[in-house]
Amino acid sequence: MAKDRDTEAMDLYAHPSHDTLQAAGAMVLQDEHGKDTPFSQLTESGTNNSTSPVHLIVFIRHFFCGNCEEYTRALTRTFPSPSTHNPPFTLSIIGCGDHKTIPDYRKRTGCSFPMYADPSRQLYIKLGMSYNLSLGDKGPPAYMTTGLAQTAVTGLWNVLMNGVGGMTGQKGGDFKQNGGEWLFQGGELKWCHRMSHTRDHAEVAELEKVL
Repeated sequence: MAKDRDTEAMDLYAHPSHDTLQAAGAMVLQDEHGKDTPFSQLTESGTNNSTSPVHLIVFIRHFFCGNCEEYTRALTRTFPSPSTHNPPFTLSIIGCGDHKTIPDYRKRTGCSFPMYADPSRQLYIKLGMSYNLSLGDKGPPAYMTTGLAQTAVTGLWNVLMNGVGGMTGQKGGDFKQNGGEWLFQGGELKWCHRMSHTRDHAEVAELEKVL
């Protein structure tokens, strides 16, 4: 398995090689019911009931992250019905924790998008996403509507409410794993962005430009 990556010498928008994407496609996720789902099922044709060839796949951090909850809410507000967007697309979210935490994540964020879990972080690592706890050297992103202290409290509360398993990272996922955003069309990667730190999701305005 490839080593976890920090942000040193990273090109956050670089496309992985064809071989890397092929290998990633064979990797297996779990949906919120624990059903195995190959990543290629998302990249090649969207979800089973989708007629759109365009699929925006958002990798959040762990399922207890207050920053990512803010991002998920922003996506929900901006794209309440991706299938009726112009152009239509599918939006899915992947987290690096246990699939059993997904239903509660939905309740906290109001998220209705398809959600999947990659508890082994194999996809995150294969696709070169960063691994750190840095807050970055800039101010808060536009998608965050609460302050840093509040999001930290939210994250801690999520951990405590999910018990000791959450405290050890066995439920929510690895706290150092960052995510990113990946746009596929007809099975081909069109655009991607990797987070350089814990508050570095692509702004919603940037997503609107690439869709």
